[in-house]
Amino acid sequence: MNELGDLRPSQLIYTFGVGALLDLPNTSALILGLDDWDTRQCKEIEEDRLLGAIQARLGPQVKKLYLPPIAPDDQHRDPTALAIGVPVAAFPRWLRCPLCDTLATLDSGVFKLVQDQWRPDRTRYVHGNCGKSSTVAPTALPVRFLLACREGHLTDFPWVAYVHAQRVPCKPARLTFREFGAAGDASDIVIKCVECGSERRMADAFDREAFAIACSGHHPHLRKVESGGVEEARTILLGASNSWFPLVMSALSLPQDSADKLALAVSEQWTALKDLPSLDVARYVTAPSRMPTLAEFTAEAIWAAIEFRRQPLGVIVGDGDDLKVAEWKCLTQDTAPSTSRDFLVRRVPAPSGFEQYFEETVLLERLREVRALLAFTRIESKGDFADAGYEDDGRGTPLSRQSPEWLPASEVRGEGLFLRIKEDRLQAWESREDVLVLEGEFLEAHK
Repeated sequence: MNELGDLRPSQLIYTFGVGALLDLPNTSALILGLDDWDTRQCKEIEEDRLLGAIQARLGPQVKKLYLPPIAPDDQHRDPTALAIGVPVAAFPRWLRCPLCDTLATLDSGVFKLVQDQWRPDRTRYVHGNCGKSSTVAPTALPVRFLLACREGHLTDFPWVAYVHAQRVPCKPARLTFREFGAAGDASDIVIKCVECGSERRMADAFDREAFAIACSGHHPHLRKVESGGVEEARTILLGASNSWFPLVMSALSLPQDSADKLALAVSEQWTALKDLPSLDVARYVTAPSRMPTLAEFTAEAIWAAIEFRRQPLGVIVGDGDDLKVAEWKCLTQDTAPSTSRDFLVRRVPAPSGFEQYFEETVLLERLREVRALLAFTRIESKGDFADAGYEDDGRGTPLSRQSPEWLPASEVRGEGLFLRIKEDRLQAWESREDVLVLEGEFLEAHK
């Protein structure tokens, strides 16, 4: 495996997650499914509320949330050692030589992979036998046209079949990809078969009457092809914003009831306590000299708290609870919520001059949010899990071939503001005649 570059963990949730295309300086890659990830280099993230909500939707087999595998921050790391990170595969599989316009697949042998062990971002494919370059072999570029459908399938554009239209394709076919003009418009791009002389402009690929093709059912991130697809495939551009939409759930780390000090202390030490096999081991591990935060509790009480926490998350989290509702209740309760290492809030007056519109302002001085990627869609977004709710219509493309036992996640620590409009002022505004008229106009425009 070869290192190609760096990404932030949050980018693997919202921008370049499983099934997304990653546009690199000299090539393009597809983030592979969870089946190909090496979780030995992943760090587990603890967030029971989020994991419980995910289990309610995807099933109890989902046991863990993992940070993506992160390589050690060592400038002198052995370049020949096995690369640590998220697995990717070259995609699309068709490349083009910018000098001679040759269009061919990676499997054809026309292009050769060249690597730089010191500069992974310079990894590229070159056209060694280019007839228009007598010195340095030109870098081959991925073609920027693909096929995708609303069911989440993605595949290479069918270049051979496209250029020959209704005729029998040449075997083998030698293709060229020529651009006339600097604008890069599809009408200025001509695909030609050198063998038979057939040619066709790429503008036809975006005309659904001139070019209609059934979806192939290909999931390249899972290395499988599904049968029975009914969606029509659509031509999209490499890097297009509609090629990948994440389905994400997120939750804030809320403190437990401060009345249960033991549960809170066990929660903070859960990484070290969750795998303890017996009371005797717990008595040794939680001795005051090793865990001072548990010094005031007996080993028997600690063990009982550990066993309770090991119950199905529905018992702890609450079946059917909405993640945002719990957060709303915590931030709007009359008494200040308890403090933990990941949660600290302070109430201050409403913004000066706006006291008639807002309740007290809540300053979130210490905050942790955990986000998990559940699935993704293409062509059309289903909206945000966390904000818009989630109704499973079957269009979420899975991240693995089998039901996942873990999901990729990220955590963000920071601060924020919580502003709440006074309900009576909001209701008075909503009932105004001009607002009702405007609401109807917005609804019609949305339709």
